[in-house]
Amino acid sequence: MNLIAMHECDFRRNGGLGFSVDTGLVLYAEKIERIKIDSTLPALKSLTDRLEKQLLNIKNELKLNLGVHITLANELPPHIGLGSGTSITLAAIEALLLINEYDYSVRELQKFSGRGGTSGVGIHSYFCGGFVCDLGVKANSEAHLPSSHTVPNEIPSLLFRNDYPFGNIIYLYPKHEHKNHGVEEYNFFLDSTPISDIEAYKACYSSIFEVTASLVDSDQQSFFRAIEKIKETKWKTLEVEHSGTISLRILSELEHLNIAGFGMSSMGPGIFILSEPDQQKLCKTVKKFNLTMTTLLPNNRGRTINYA
Repeated sequence: MNLIAMHECDFRRNGGLGFSVDTGLVLYAEKIERIKIDSTLPALKSLTDRLEKQLLNIKNELKLNLGVHITLANELPPHIGLGSGTSITLAAIEALLLINEYDYSVRELQKFSGRGGTSGVGIHSYFCGGFVCDLGVKANSEAHLPSSHTVPNEIPSLLFRNDYPFGNIIYLYPKHEHKNHGVEEYNFFLDSTPISDIEAYKACYSSIFEVTASLVDSDQQSFFRAIEKIKETKWKTLEVEHSGTISLRILSELEHLNIAGFGMSSMGPGIFILSEPDQQKLCKTVKKFNLTMTTLLPNNRGRTINYA
């Protein structure tokens, strides 16, 4: 949803907030001698190739006897703001450890994943679901960088977790590939940070006393208003501007339609709507901008594991 301490920090840096959704993703795993990952989406090939090497390194490091054949089903495209890379990575590593009957802790699995270098939302919500707010990591002299270019020395501390109580989420994203990752994302972080101290303080107040507080109170209207305020914070404004003209036009259109509780997820280009808008008007917007629209269920339980 948003990052917070993106300024020159003395104590802690990064930190963020967000909530978990059920995208329908399923990971099937079976025992084999080697490591193999299959996906129906060509766009996930770079992730699956990298993950196969990561699983092999873990297998060798822990001296595990068995490999794993992983098949992904019901995947959504990567890099649309839903944290699918983190979820798939954690699930694949967990599958390898379970197949080998390796006794692991949550913290150990988080460290094996190599995720959480910038935001701790994904590596915490994978296990617990719901709405989470993390405190980032201890400050250092290094530049702010995206998770894909950061090897975390520690796991971001979890401050708060609560069920998300406000119903289903409508999610919009463009049908074409969006260049918001890789080198583009790396350069964006370098060019956009650090933000000023006062802007980080504003983001912190908005995150804790507006967004989190209204959720604790189960005050839906205040929560929607707080989501609107998040869009005004410096870091989120920079992310929206970086996402391009189309994202700006879509957000402007939704505002013109007086839709409550909407915003851009992470770096985008996906846009979430937490309220129940006029479907006819929304469908016109979807058609106008050639978007995919899907309904996501809140996930307040974290991942589930089933055995065949």
